[in-house]
Amino acid sequence: MIAKDGKIIYEKGFGIADLEKKLPAGPDVKFRIGSITKQFTAAAILRLQEQGKINVNDNVSKYIPDFQGGMKLLFNHLLTHTSGIHSFTDSPDFPDIALRPITDSALMAMVKKNAVDFNPGDQFSYSNSGYTTLGYIVSKISGKSYEQYLQKNSLCHRV
Repeated sequence: MIAKDGKIIYEKGFGIADLEKKLPAGPDVKFRIGSITKQFTAAAILRLQEQGKINVNDNVSKYIPDFQGGMKLLFNHLLTHTSGIHSFTDSPDFPDIALRPITDSALMAMVKKNAVDFNPGDQFSYSNSGYTTLGYIVSKISGKSYEQYLQKNSLCHRV
């Protein structure tokens, strides 16, 4: 979709939305957006820091007290993929999880139960769980849903 001044000027889908059922992609098909949200999440965390609500050098345990290793884990580690948190997308049961709806709380419970792969700051390892944690914290600190916070703070707009 392309929009200008709030008006849709072009809208079309391309490709196949479901390979098994051979359903075409169209403007109304909803896809999981995956890693596209990471830059919005990072911007939201930095906006919260601008607002004086967090500091990227804060311990995660300040906001999620029961987070494993949260006293050593900083927001900065989550932002830079140096947290050591095992990415839930690397779990063998991820394909089943991805096909069903899941609440933020249930997803965080899954993230928290996994052992860490290394100590925070020791290595780099791409982690969807780190950004899931950041998104959860955006909601927790702001008191709004992730989407509401992004819209209210001009980090994204809905046409």
